[in-house]
Amino acid sequence: MESSDAWPVFEDALAPELCRLGISRLDIGAVRGSDRPVTRLLARWAYLTSLASGEPAYGGVRYMSKLGPFECWAIFDGVQWNPAGQSRITKQDAAYSEACALLELVAH
Repeated sequence: MESSDAWPVFEDALAPELCRLGISRLDIGAVRGSDRPVTRLLARWAYLTSLASGEPAYGGVRYMSKLGPFECWAIFDGVQWNPAGQSRITKQDAAYSEACALLELVAH
């Protein structure tokens, strides 16, 4: 969703829906809007789009968080996901502590 190269594809496929939202041309402001109606529309389109074979065209979407410079992923139901690696997150992890502080969460 963050790639401006993909926006013309979205604009062509979703013109009526985007028009109803008052969007004639996609830009980063529309994609990252505060209540995310455009982001949800794009994600729904990606979720429902399939190849000629009937297989899903996309396994999920990637977008940037509105809470800071964080990358978010939404992986769609039914997608076989094999992470490259796993590691345990502890309260001492700097990134975990930073995220908790940013979101005003208490680490347990």
